[in-house]
Amino acid sequence: MNGIIDIAVLLGVILSLFLVILILSSKSFRSDVHQYFAVTIISLNCLLTYTWFEEYVPSNGVIEIISWDFLFPFAFTLYVLKAIKHPLGNSKKIWLLVLPSIILSGLQAIIFFYDFDLFYWLAGGNEATIIWLTEIRGFIALPFSIILIGFSYSKIRTATNIYPKEKQWLAFNSLSILAFLVSWLFSDPIASFFNFAIWEYLLALLGIFLVVVTYLGVHHLNIAEQRRALKNRAESSFSNSC
Repeated sequence: MNGIIDIAVLLGVILSLFLVILILSSKSFRSDVHQYFAVTIISLNCLLTYTWFEEYVPSNGVIEIISWDFLFPFAFTLYVLKAIKHPLGNSKKIWLLVLPSIILSGLQAIIFFYDFDLFYWLAGGNEATIIWLTEIRGFIALPFSIILIGFSYSKIRTATNIYPKEKQWLAFNSLSILAFLVSWLFSDPIASFFNFAIWEYLLALLGIFLVVVTYLGVHHLNIAEQRRALKNRAESSFSNSC
């Protein structure tokens, strides 16, 4: 079973990287909307990578400098708001939601580059306090993510100015991520009550999600590009007729 889980995780990491490279390298897909989706996918990729390999590599170094767990819900929310053309997507206030990621990334950069254990210093060297601070960080990150992804889904449901296929694509992504986050939130109580650790299976499901979203994402991007080409052609024909 562990071998299958390893394969699912590795496939998710590798294929999602392919999707990110495709979005960022192709001029056809290089729009603001798709770039925020790319940030979401690379954030989930990095979370999956350093969480899964934490057992084998105690410190993953530079990959953990950025606070991916606070970055990905912000990036996804902005992706959704811009995709459905919601006014909040162009508001400067929405960028306040990226502050937790920026602040924590700055603190983690200090820890990495200056070899200064900030949590150890804040805890006064008390191991129990260090564990408590780490748990608090995780406890804040999960509700933060659930609230933002849930908010995104509510906006998708009420969106009226997008294609049905686009709406289905956005709903699939938001509901999949939301289900993963809620499951992770209750993973500790489930493990304690049933004496069954599910976090490995949840990470495997995240890997499978990244595989599926890569496959569907390439198809979705191609459709978006075809619509853009048809729109440009129609506008060009209209201009020429005038």
